[in-house]
Amino acid sequence: MDVEDFKGLEKDEIKKHLLKSVIKSEEEVKKEKAEKKSKSDLKIFLVKSISLKPDGLVDSIYDLLESEDISYHFHNFLDKHNFNTLDLCENVYGLVIHTPEYKKEDHFVIFEEEDYWHIWTTARKFWTGKTIEKLIDKHPQLERIFISPEKLENISKIDLRKGLGDNTHFSGFVAKDKPFYSDKQISINMYGGDYDDLEKVKKEFHAEPTQITISMKNSPTNCVLGHLHGNDGYISLSTILPDYFEWGWDIANMTSKLFENSDREIYDIEESPIEINVGEDGEGYTKFNSYHALILEPKLKKDQPRITEIFDRTIEWLLENKQGYYGYRWDEDTYHILKKESMDLFQISKEKENLVLYPFDDCSEKTLKDVCREIIENITGDIEPEPYHSKTPIRV
Repeated sequence: MDVEDFKGLEKDEIKKHLLKSVIKSEEEVKKEKAEKKSKSDLKIFLVKSISLKPDGLVDSIYDLLESEDISYHFHNFLDKHNFNTLDLCENVYGLVIHTPEYKKEDHFVIFEEEDYWHIWTTARKFWTGKTIEKLIDKHPQLERIFISPEKLENISKIDLRKGLGDNTHFSGFVAKDKPFYSDKQISINMYGGDYDDLEKVKKEFHAEPTQITISMKNSPTNCVLGHLHGNDGYISLSTILPDYFEWGWDIANMTSKLFENSDREIYDIEESPIEINVGEDGEGYTKFNSYHALILEPKLKKDQPRITEIFDRTIEWLLENKQGYYGYRWDEDTYHILKKESMDLFQISKEKENLVLYPFDDCSEKTLKDVCREIIENITGDIEPEPYHSKTPIRV
């Protein structure tokens, strides 16, 4: 893949060229399966942009290199790579990341969809982890999408079948349960597993899906094979049979939009979320009001930790085990916590049978997303974030 080849093409033409890179004959698919190795797949990373245009990315990197507000490791990463963008057509940009140490270039196409970037690439996962994913994770104006296990399951089980029809099938999954406080760490990779298999794994091991494999079949053949990576916020397509290009096109574009819509629905903060009101007595009495909250509701199955345990373990993980957070107890069921890297302040509370996250003024969506990811990956996957918006302040 060379983004220079796409100059002068229209948006849909560029997407078609990229999708054609994973068209394979049935013979090629059987050979790859027998040899247990495959050609590179097509990956689509979904990224929220915070007031950053793709053609301004390189200038923003120069600014970051001059800044003292980024970590040594991120500065070192930026310094050891070269970045170049080029306009391909309206709202479509090429990005080339050059790694001089290995004399290697990786190419990406950025499709700008309002405030989201859909980044398509055929680069191997080993190299995306060393290049574009590091840039997404550490750049202060970029946010990797995070899809919770329950949302991921609903996208594959309900939304895609509704949009694409009964030819869409659930064809395997990766499910994990890796709480930091337990010696029991579970990761199950089931090829060809169906919904019943996933339910058994959830019931028996309390493991929740982080990746789901979907296929479109002309029975019994898998005509299109793709993977939804919820924790890492991307989609990959590994196989499209020659006569089923339109199915591959539909999966790529519809799943991208479903990921984007899920992120927008949960994490968008539309208003300045916190007001601080000093009391009339002049003694500095302060109350905090929020217009936005994230309610994390545990499903609390049998043998799973109750809400008090989840709250206590979340505080322990963020403040004692996970570097980068500082906080203090506000009252018995409330902590105020600062994410040091971004200086974002938020409140986490235990309210009835839920955890509730309240962002303070200027707290970014990225921080809320990161905290939800920390809880789901390290405390319990058996919990679901849902937004709560109010036109009047919520008393915190």
